Parts: sequence; structure tokens; C-alpha cells
Amino acid sequence: MEKQTSVWKTGITFGILYGIVAVLLAVIFYVTNNTYSNINKWMGIVVLIIFIVFAQLVYKKSNNGFMSVGQGITVGIILTILGSLIFGIFNMVLTKYIDPSLIDQMRIAYEEQWLQKGMSEEQAAGAVEMAIKFQANPIIMILTVLFGGALTGLIISAITALFIKKNPEKAF
Repeated sequence: MEKQTSVWKTGITFGILYGIVAVLLAVIFYVTNNTYSNINKWMGIVVLIIFIVFAQLVYKKSNNGFMSVGQGITVGIILTILGSLIFGIFNMVLTKYIDPSLIDQMRIAYEEQWLQKGMSEEQAAGAVEMAIKFQANPIIMILTVLFGGALTGLIISAITALFIKKNPEKAF
């Protein structure tokens, strides 16, 4: 019989790894001037899905081939929250201390996105100002990243756990 592991250990291990990879990707996109590009957003989601699936598979294997949906969701949420915290701290340091001009780049990128979605210039300007206010406060910035990460992690983890789960056979 293999040694079992906890959802916490798996979530924390993969959360730290995910946070490091998310920071490395952010650095790559930063140095290539693609910080607010669509490919950056999609790449982040794909990497998150890969980490959640892999963490769930590792947990399942270490748990004698069994994993409930709840355990899969828990692994994914722990992973996502920890990774989001690491990324959020990096993002705060980057935008506050390393390159504050990123806030202006974000303002332009958001305004363009909202104008393309059919918002009037006044609506887009108001939405941009609201987004900038969230970026101006480091605590709110990190909490926003954590909440967004947790929600995204919950959705992805629930979907992937439904496919990866395997409950033990019940004896009659």
C-alpha cells in the first residue's frame, strides 16, 4: 500500500510551484512588453489548468488511486490561492516599485478593451478609474488577485475533479 498524502500538502506544494511559474511568465511578458496582452491572460489560464490537473492526478495517485470531487476541489483551491498570493505580491512590487508606468499601460489597455466591447467613452473612462483605484491600494490589489484566483480555481477545480475523481468501492 502506497503512503497517502494530504490535500494540504499537495495543494501547498503545487501552489508554490504555480506561483513561481506565474511570476516567471509575468516577467517574460513584462520584458517583451506584453504585460496586458490577451495571450498573457490566456496563457495564465492554460498554465493554471495544467497545474490543477497535474496536482489532482498526483494527489489521486498518492491516495491509492482515489480522489473525491471535494478533495480535488480542495487541492485546486489551495493551489490557486497560494499561487495567486505569490503572484499578487510580485505584481504589487512590480507596479508600485519596479515600474509604476505599468498603471498607465493598464489604463490604456483596459480602456481599449472596454471601448471594443461597445462601452461609451464616458463609461470606459469611469470603469478604468475604478480599476485604477483597486490597483492603487496594495491590500485591495492583493485581495482582488486572491479572490479572482480563488473563484477561477474553484471553477476549474470543480470541472477537472469531476473527470479525475475515483471514489473507493463500497463493500456491501
